Amino acid sequence: MLGQFMATVQLDGQSAVLPVQVVASDFPALFGLPWMQYIRPNWERLIPSFSAVPSQVMHIDNAAVKVYVETLSSRFASVFGKTPGPIKHYEINLRLKPEATPIFRGPRTVPIPLREPTQQTLEKMEAMEFIERCESGPWGTPIVVVPKKTSDKAPPEVRVCGDFSVTVNGYLDVAGRELPQLDDLSLQKGTYFCVLDLANAYMQLRLGRASQDILKLTTPWGSYRCLRLPYGISSAPNDFQEIITDILAGISNIFIYLEIFCCGETLSKVAKQS
Repeated sequence: MLGQFMATVQLDGQSAVLPVQVVASDFPALFGLPWMQYIRPNWERLIPSFSAVPSQVMHIDNAAVKVYVETLSSRFASVFGKTPGPIKHYEINLRLKPEATPIFRGPRTVPIPLREPTQQTLEKMEAMEFIERCESGPWGTPIVVVPKKTSDKAPPEVRVCGDFSVTVNGYLDVAGRELPQLDDLSLQKGTYFCVLDLANAYMQLRLGRASQDILKLTTPWGSYRCLRLPYGISSAPNDFQEIITDILAGISNIFIYLEIFCCGETLSKVAKQS
């Protein structure tokens, strides 16, 4: 990029002072997201076929897609299994600031209606090797229990997280790849688009032993050591972004923002990308 200047932009009676970026290449002018926050184009006038775009373009549900998904899940059964991960050859090791000292916070009270589902969730997490029982201290983070939305007749379900804001987050050295801005989104030559969503994404990453001992959870039923990267860690998004970007380096027409977005001119090209 050669530089940037501010200019008055006018369109269909709308006006705003917006940044214009100049690049040293023969690149088409782009009406980016920052401009769209202030200027609303009349897309139906600019693109005559815009209003005629069928709703199924937003979500393709046909036999070809179903066959592709079934083939993919059968060929890579371990990837589509019920237990997420772990991602091979990668391990998360938390980096603490020099002044870090262990903090232990005892368990918080779990409301009576949520006690049984909380215990069931902990047992499930233990069976999936996300956590394991351990002795308490010197680090200890209380759990936070968040009810999930279920039907009126279904038994209550909960999500169990650690409130790391009161313990380790303040001492973490948050380094690594920063999350991309939406302005960086570039999926050129895309007719078909696909989103690959990793189940329990962070928890597919193993923790090093020293980090496991830092990320201990305190509950009314004892302490648990996190074996995988839990949600709520301030460095988790950067670490996850760095690893997924490294794994998928060299693959074109993809955009990584915690999830994986890919595109292609045909369904077969999207299949090759994913």
